[in-house]
Amino acid sequence: MVWNRFFSCFLIGVDGMNKKTRAVDENTFKVIIATMRKGFVMNGVSYKSNDRIATILVLEYNLGLRVGDILQLKVDSFVKDGSRYRLDIYEQKTGKYRNFTVPVEVYSYVRDYAYAQGISPSSRLWIVNTFLDNFFKVIFPILYWCLITK
Repeated sequence: MVWNRFFSCFLIGVDGMNKKTRAVDENTFKVIIATMRKGFVMNGVSYKSNDRIATILVLEYNLGLRVGDILQLKVDSFVKDGSRYRLDIYEQKTGKYRNFTVPVEVYSYVRDYAYAQGISPSSRLWIVNTFLDNFFKVIFPILYWCLITK
C-alpha cells in the first residue's frame, strides 16, 4: 500500500468541548486502520471491526479526497490510461474538477476490495443511505481514542 500522504485533519472535541484539529501522522493512521480492522472496547462500549470504514480511510489517505467523494466511487471510476490509472471527479464540496494519476497499488486495492465484497465494477463501492451517519458515529470516537492514548 502507498502510505505517502498525511491524513486530513479531524475534529477531536466531543460533547461541547472546544474543538481542535490535529494532522494524523503515518503511525497514528496505521493504528487507526488496525483498530478499525480488529475492533476495540472503549468506555465499556464494544466497537466491532469494520473493514468498510478502514477501506474508506485508506482511500482518503492515499487519494487525498473527502469522504463524500470517496463514497461516490466505483471501480469504473478509475480509468486505464496507458500503463497508469487516473481518476476524473468533480469534488462535491467545491464543485471543482480533478484529474489525477492513481498509483496502481491503490487501483488494485479498490479492485480487490470490490471483488471480495461481490461489488460489480459499475456499482458504487459503498451504500450511502445511512452509512455516512454511522461512519461519523463510529470513526470520531475511534480517532479520539487513538489520539489521546498515544
